[in-house]
Amino acid sequence: VIVSEIVNKTLFEAYFVFDLSDFSIETATPTIINGITVYELDNSVTEIIPVGKSILQFVLTALATILIELFILFVFRYKLFASYKLIVIVNLVTQTLLYASMVVGYLGASLFGYLGVLIIGEIIVFAVEIISYIKLLKEKTKSLAVSYAILANIISLVIGLVLMSWLMV
Repeated sequence: VIVSEIVNKTLFEAYFVFDLSDFSIETATPTIINGITVYELDNSVTEIIPVGKSILQFVLTALATILIELFILFVFRYKLFASYKLIVIVNLVTQTLLYASMVVGYLGASLFGYLGVLIIGEIIVFAVEIISYIKLLKEKTKSLAVSYAILANIISLVIGLVLMSWLMV
């Protein structure tokens, strides 16, 4: 059996490469543990962090959220360019902060930190967007802005979770 040092994942999307190119069974010194021959290798594991994949995932997630929420704004019969621009700007800010927080949550506390930040972050996103739209979405009534914010966030969250579950399978 060939084993490496203990490895800890840095990011959720990271993976490891176990490099045996310098290993030779003829020159390696084994240890016998409970009758099993074990070869311990140091510095043989490299963590690969797919930065490009993480950036692409963020861009696609943010883009999907924005498109969904813009479509819902259209369904609510908003017409002014300023309303659509506001939705894009607010979502870019909230999605960037949510995604960055989830990465930090994972770095600090593993998958449970990631999920915890996702849940708390979504609650904060709901609140920030409701408050932003009450104050800044001037085209229609404040109550319609609140209804829009709640419905748009619920729909984009549900669609996002469904898509995420399909992508993780």
